[in-house]
Amino acid sequence: MDIDHLSLSCEYQPLIEPLSLTLWGYEALARFKDAELRPIPPNLVFERLHATPELFAQVEYLAKSFQLEHAPSGRLFINIDPHGMQGEWVKPMLALLAPHANLTVELIENTCMNEAQMAIDLVQIFKQHGVSCALDDIGAPGTMLCVELMTKMDYLKFDRQWLTKLDDGDHYALLASLVDYGKHTGKLCILEGIETEQQLHWAKQLKVDLVQGFLFRSQFINPVQSVSCNKALALMLTDLKMLA
Repeated sequence: MDIDHLSLSCEYQPLIEPLSLTLWGYEALARFKDAELRPIPPNLVFERLHATPELFAQVEYLAKSFQLEHAPSGRLFINIDPHGMQGEWVKPMLALLAPHANLTVELIENTCMNEAQMAIDLVQIFKQHGVSCALDDIGAPGTMLCVELMTKMDYLKFDRQWLTKLDDGDHYALLASLVDYGKHTGKLCILEGIETEQQLHWAKQLKVDLVQGFLFRSQFINPVQSVSCNKALALMLTDLKMLA
C-alpha cells in the first residue's frame, strides 16, 4: 500500500457506565487521511497493509505510539491486530506498551483457528508483562468464538451487531448468558455501538458493565495533531535501530 501521502491521527471514544453515565475510560482508534485530507476508513488501510506484513507492523507500532503520546489521563484501551505483533516486532511493541499503567490491549475477534492461536500466544505474553487484555468484536459478522481465548481475557467487548438482533429471543438469551459468564468470572462486559436511548436501555437490562457508541459523541476527543506516515516511519525506524 502506498503510504507516501497518508497522514495518521487518532480518536478517543469514551467508555461509559450505563447506569450512572459516568466516564470510565477511553478507547483509542486510528484515523487516516489522504493528501487532500479526506478521511480513509482505518479498516481499509489495515486490510491493504496485510499484504505487506513488515509495513503493517511498522504502521501498527506508529499508530500505538501516537495514541499513547496524545492520550487523555486515566484508563485507556488500544487495539492490536495479532498480525502486527509478530517476530521481531514483539519486543518493541512490549517495550512501548508495558510501562503504561491503566492500559488494556484489545485483540480482535478471530476468523480462523490460526488467528485464535496467535491471539492466545499474545495474551500470555501481555499477561506476563502485567498488561490486561480485552477480546474485541465478539459476535461480529464473519467471526468465530474461541472459548479458550475468551477464558483468558479481563474484558469482553460485544460487537454492535448484537443490537440488531436483540428482538430475537435466541440472540438475546445468548448475549445475556455471555454477560452472565463475564460477571461470574470477573470479566467486565462492554457493549459497543450504542446510538439511541433504546439501545442504552437494552444495555441496562443486560447489566453490561460499560457501553460505547455515538450516543456519547459529545465526549469524543480528536487531537488536532497528525503525522505523515512516511516521514514518521522513517524517524521511528531510525530511533528503534539506535535503541537496538
